[in-house]
Amino acid sequence: MTETGSPQGGKQKPRKMIIKTQSRRAVSMLFPVMLIAAGVVILLSATGRLPDLNWSALLQLWPLLLIFIGLDIIVRLLPRPLGTILSFLLAIFAVLIFFGALIFADEIPLIGDLNLESAQEVVNEQISYPLDGVNKADITLNLGSRDTTLSSLANSDSLIEADVSYVGKLIFDVHTSDGLAIVELDTMESSDWTEWINPVRWFESAVGSSWKIGLASDVPTTLDLELGSGSAGLNLEDLTLSSLTIDGSSGHVDLALPGGDYDMFYDSGSGPVDIKLPSSGDHSFKFETGSGSVSFVLPDGVEAMVVIDNRGSGAVKLDDSLFQRIRNYGDGAGIWVTAGFEEATDRVELLLDTGSGSVSVTSEN
Repeated sequence: MTETGSPQGGKQKPRKMIIKTQSRRAVSMLFPVMLIAAGVVILLSATGRLPDLNWSALLQLWPLLLIFIGLDIIVRLLPRPLGTILSFLLAIFAVLIFFGALIFADEIPLIGDLNLESAQEVVNEQISYPLDGVNKADITLNLGSRDTTLSSLANSDSLIEADVSYVGKLIFDVHTSDGLAIVELDTMESSDWTEWINPVRWFESAVGSSWKIGLASDVPTTLDLELGSGSAGLNLEDLTLSSLTIDGSSGHVDLALPGGDYDMFYDSGSGPVDIKLPSSGDHSFKFETGSGSVSFVLPDGVEAMVVIDNRGSGAVKLDDSLFQRIRNYGDGAGIWVTAGFEEATDRVELLLDTGSGSVSVTSEN
């Protein structure tokens, strides 16, 4: 008789039985214990049962957490229960270290040697530069994450006046040659790499930092603005501009433009922008819009042309009572004009490269 169960007619080999055994790897106690300890500390602090806590010292000791995590991985390689016990003891030791930093940072020599001071002081300063001998200016302002207001100076003998608050080093350079003043206003962060890994430093530049800047109204000015995450109120209506360049970011911008004959380039970024267009002059303004909305307000008596060569996914809304479409490039691109644009002396041409944010042009009234 031939045995079945094998294609070759031979005897079938017995199958090996695989028995799954429960892993004997130790359980990590580091994070559960630290989470419980953090909850207890926060609760006691909120109820006033602990003295003032030095959170800046705790944040600056964060590399120790990496060390404890590495040690915890090592001890968990040991079998139970030894690995679990050692992980628990490591967690208790970590809690004691961090809790000690919260309460006794100023009294522990080792922590003092690490130079764990609190957040840097915000410096408030008034700066200015005289108008004597200046008949034109080239001004660059890097506003960064700070909230800023910019306007014209009234009854002043200065080219620029500013009330600034900052952390780190202030850069205020002015060079004058043949009546041209070149001005740069900016701040410099610490170049020490240890400052960059210190979480206390990460939010300092935005805390308590704001600028109020005034510029001479009668000096023809080439103005270059570098914006950041801070809001900017830019009332430029009384300035005399030769050209204007604005590099936007995520902050909200409220911009009022002056009359006169000058051009502008604006890369708006992701922040919302509200722009009051000039009430006089012949202008060509180029905009590259991003994900933020851009709203233009057209003053009474000013004619306009809107040219969209590249249309993004954002909506474009033009006042139907003002604009007529004279070119259609497809995909939402084209040219729109107001009725008296060709003959007008006060007019503005808007060259738009739109992104995902909405764009609107409406009348002042």
